[in-house]
Amino acid sequence: MEEGGGEFNFCGDGMKIEILNETEREMEFILKDASIAFANALRRTMLNEVPTMAIEIVEFHENNSALYDEILAHRLGLIPLRYPIDLYNLKSECKCKGKGCTRCEVKVHFDSKKLWKENKDKEKIVVKAGDLEFDDEEVYPVNKEIPIVELVNGQELKFEAIATLGLGKEHAKWQASITSYKQKPEIKISSQKCNACKACINVCPKNVFEIKDKKIIVKNPNSCTLCMACVEACKNNAITVKGSESEFIFKVESTSGLKPREILKLALESLRKRALEFGEELEKKLKE
Repeated sequence: MEEGGGEFNFCGDGMKIEILNETEREMEFILKDASIAFANALRRTMLNEVPTMAIEIVEFHENNSALYDEILAHRLGLIPLRYPIDLYNLKSECKCKGKGCTRCEVKVHFDSKKLWKENKDKEKIVVKAGDLEFDDEEVYPVNKEIPIVELVNGQELKFEAIATLGLGKEHAKWQASITSYKQKPEIKISSQKCNACKACINVCPKNVFEIKDKKIIVKNPNSCTLCMACVEACKNNAITVKGSESEFIFKVESTSGLKPREILKLALESLRKRALEFGEELEKKLKE
């Protein structure tokens, strides 16, 4: 995948990706010159096949808080963790063959005694994601303010945990993102049939149309949800709306420690790898 400004080329001169909006946690882009099958494959890969890091194993040494060990372990596992993409591997792909090493897992520590010393005058404290200590400083919670449990005087919590890479298809805590897509709307207005009655403007829930110089124009085509309310409201049949068969608008919201652009790149790399593996296996079968 080659990067150039706000647009990416995938597979040479084939499919392209145009970035529309991008923040730290969300991104919207257009996939061009692709099929519905590929758009769906890309969405599924971004959901289920992108490695992310989460706490997998927790060993409690002390816990007399109001929450059981199982509930605390579940909460810890759902904390999104940022990690160096190029340094860590899935256990199934690591050189240690799944035994566990510094390239496929990170140790996490917490002892409430340290937190109580820092808050001597308080009757209760809230343990947050930012209070966890990681052996690798480059691994850390995306949001340090995520609450884990509240402790009152006399309550202690101490545990050690291990964070590893995993895939969304294995557990929701490793799901990289919430990703959806729709066919890019193609809206046409016949200048001969349209009498600027504003019926389409009045019924459109997404403010797609506006009137300019006494003519109805398409202001926000990408906001269209293909509900066809404008088509039904137009008595002169001046509006045609359909979804493109080769362009798709994607919306990505990261639910992990990865940024949306990283999720997209890793998903494309995964698709490319699987395509090559399929090609090699097919070639073997044909030679048999």
